Amino acid sequence: MISDAVETAKSRGAAGGAAAPEVTFVFPCLDEQATIATVVRKARARLDEIGVAYEILVVDNGSEDGSAELAEEAGARPSSTSSGAATAAPTSPASPPPADSSS
Repeated sequence: MISDAVETAKSRGAAGGAAAPEVTFVFPCLDEQATIATVVRKARARLDEIGVAYEILVVDNGSEDGSAELAEEAGARPSSTSSGAATAAPTSPASPPPADSSS
């Protein structure tokens, strides 16, 4: 499936940002100042190399170190969650596993 998207993008001459994205990469982020820009740049370089139309979305979960800004400077589209939302407890309990009927 991904190879089909790559071939389609190549046939259109698409690269990152040049066409509607056919692939979206989503990177979660919480205080990743030391690594986020490198991750985004490496992903962009590889995607540009294969010629797929893409977008890179960095979802920041309340970083206090400027991670979102660094991601944006490196070429990602930043997004954010409300502080702590990604690590908050679920609002409803998970369903219990089904009873074992083999006994």
